[in-house]
Amino acid sequence: MVLIEGDAAWLDFAQRHLKLSPPDEQAKSEFHLPWTVGGHRMREQLNDDDALLNMLRRWLPCYVGPALTLFRGENIDRLQCNHVGMCWTTTSGAAEMFARGLNAVYSGGVLLQCDVSSTAIIAGPSSHSLYLNEAEYTIDPRLLNNIKIVEKYPTVA
Repeated sequence: MVLIEGDAAWLDFAQRHLKLSPPDEQAKSEFHLPWTVGGHRMREQLNDDDALLNMLRRWLPCYVGPALTLFRGENIDRLQCNHVGMCWTTTSGAAEMFARGLNAVYSGGVLLQCDVSSTAIIAGPSSHSLYLNEAEYTIDPRLLNNIKIVEKYPTVA
């Protein structure tokens, strides 16, 4: 199982694995949990969404299924900079929790909705995400073109 602890470890992991050939299905499944729990730290450490997304397409279990309507709780500043996150959910309530909370820090939050093609969905929810009732899908935001703002939320101190 892939266990990654600490921000520096994410950077080291990504640097070593960006150019490797795809892992087997068991390794992909095992990587899904650390991505679900700490992917936001990995994104911050890498500061290169293109490289991260390319790696995730190889390191996460491939999504097989239909297009979906997904939601995301996002930070208004990141949305305005076209730096939308990769973790979306089928559950508007879970997305709203992030839009009102963690992603509302500094500039306020926003609840987003998007009809996401199956080609833009990298992976479905991990078992941990399902356990948390978050139903988190990893998507490639470079392939989104119809994001709608559902609701805006005030800044959280």
